[in-house]
Amino acid sequence: MPGISYRSKGKQQLKGLAPGTEAVKIFAEDGDPALRFTALRRERDAAAQEGRRRRRLVGSVMGAAVVVLALALFYMSIRAPVSGRGLEADSVGLIDLATGEVIARVKVGDRPGGVAVGAGSCGSPTAEAEA
Repeated sequence: MPGISYRSKGKQQLKGLAPGTEAVKIFAEDGDPALRFTALRRERDAAAQEGRRRRRLVGSVMGAAVVVLALALFYMSIRAPVSGRGLEADSVGLIDLATGEVIARVKVGDRPGGVAVGAGSCGSPTAEAEA
């Protein structure tokens, strides 16, 4: 067959065959095709490694984002409360944004129906009052 060579390996003792079986190595004249597969494997391995690198980078960025979010939530939870006495339960406070002080408090009851702010005042009808 053109492009293929045969080389005798002599008589061999091979399992399951009669003693003294002639062994012949068959190979391509234009080089070992296994070497071409090796090059393909290197390319595949390089692509797989690039994919692993990309996944590691995305995972690292996601992990860092989770840490930053956790730290932000922690900071917000321990941040100093609004100055002043604070607010009682079931009440709404009006905060001066310049000073951070609670400048007014309005008791809204157990079930407030909404909050209205304007013209220097703040109020909230209760659900019972609306009925």
